[in-house]
Amino acid sequence: MASGRRSTRSIAALALALALPGCATYRGYSGPVENVLARDPARPTALDARLEREGEGQAPGESGASVIATGEDALLARLALTDLAGRSLDIQTYIWDLDRSGRIVLARVLAAADRGVRVRLLLDDTTTITSERTFATLDTHPNLDVRFFNPFRTRAGGTWAARGLEFLFDFARLNRRMHNKAWIADDGFAIVGGRNVSDEYFLISEERNFRDLDLMAAGEAAHRASEVFDRYWNSRWAVPAGHLARPDAARLDALRERLAAFASREEDFPSSAGANAAEAAAVLERSAPIRTWAPVEVLADEPSKIEEHGTSSIAERLVAETARVERELRLEMAYLSLRRPALEQLAELVGRGVRVRVLTNALATTDVVFAHAGYVGTRKRLLVAGVELHELRPGGHERGRVLSPPLGSRASLHSKAAVFDERALFVGSLNLDPRSIRLNTEIGLLVESRELALEVARRFDAIASPESSWRVELRTRRVERNGAPFELRELAWVGRGSDGAERVWSHEPRAGLWRRSVARLLSWLPLEGLI
Repeated sequence: MASGRRSTRSIAALALALALPGCATYRGYSGPVENVLARDPARPTALDARLEREGEGQAPGESGASVIATGEDALLARLALTDLAGRSLDIQTYIWDLDRSGRIVLARVLAAADRGVRVRLLLDDTTTITSERTFATLDTHPNLDVRFFNPFRTRAGGTWAARGLEFLFDFARLNRRMHNKAWIADDGFAIVGGRNVSDEYFLISEERNFRDLDLMAAGEAAHRASEVFDRYWNSRWAVPAGHLARPDAARLDALRERLAAFASREEDFPSSAGANAAEAAAVLERSAPIRTWAPVEVLADEPSKIEEHGTSSIAERLVAETARVERELRLEMAYLSLRRPALEQLAELVGRGVRVRVLTNALATTDVVFAHAGYVGTRKRLLVAGVELHELRPGGHERGRVLSPPLGSRASLHSKAAVFDERALFVGSLNLDPRSIRLNTEIGLLVESRELALEVARRFDAIASPESSWRVELRTRRVERNGAPFELRELAWVGRGSDGAERVWSHEPRAGLWRRSVARLLSWLPLEGLI
């Protein structure tokens, strides 16, 4: 009862504070400017030397690049870069869960700081209420700084109900989030893509595992990603954890011991052990080898997008790249809700003979039914425009060399990728929906490489096959209305049954009545621009 009364009082106090004139104004943080640490030619790190070797003889203006296709390789590459970093480690992410993978990675990040690497960790503040004290403790380390982006006032010790109430009172600001994901080591190697730090992105969740994509970039593109990180880090929206929480430096040693003990118990966990640079270098070579050198553009929103209304510079660049397509466009998007101009551009491509193929989540595989509701309105328009549409079916898991999804876990699509004529590709954090384009900040890489474009195209084709996805079609059915014949165009899902024979569903397959009803109800609501 006492805890309940405290929660009620905290919610009431928060509501009163937010309701007072001027109290909800966000002022942010202003501190000294901190930028990426430049390379010291007299003291090159292991990654500096690796970059020099791999970049020798390459054309000016080109960057190293490779596709990180599996969750296992995505985890190993992050661990290896963390172990090899000798000067700086800059990490930006939307979610960092303190689950199995989150704690193991955090242990290695702390070990990097212990050996003298400057670590900057920038987290969106959406889900930090349960992990804030851990990150605030890390912030007391002399080599490790943690900042929360666009923070809530409800901090650790508060309730989700209080945070929800705050969200409603300050909706215009708190509805805009930092969705970027970047992992940058020594200003020379950067991982950019769709993965957060959580078990479900690395093939070890018991409930759901995502199909996702990252790109590794080396050289000039990694430096451009560092510049983007600096702009976010130095913006008023990035607030030091110590300004928001009650840091306790005395807890740091205990946290280090707990993380190390947890990691030591994970003997079967595939990772570079961090014992020596040679082992970490071998893991990096296996998980994310630089496969090609090519022109790489770093596309990123400015942090000021949080406070400005307008379109996404990333989306504008992708629209321009789409206009150049002559033969085939592949779009692989976890969440898809297109507005009229985008639909008209795709219809124009089809009209001049371009094959347009789209892969997204089915209702049975999406992790956000709310987002699927926005896609419902897009789906039929895509088919009318002549777009080939595929929806991931349950069981379409990826598999690593060692890690594989546990039995019973659901597959879900989380990647955000596009392949243009098998000559260029985009991979990043941007979904093709109003939330990504208008509200959140995003980042991605556009690579002009036939080799990598073909690799992602082949991956797309495998997932879009009848074994892994349903093909959505518009089929005509003749009915009578008022005694007169009438043609009704209805959606149909085409796939293969367990016997290998083609089967057609007239409603969204493998999604129960309740899930279908909720999605349809949400699709009727005026939610455009929020999904």
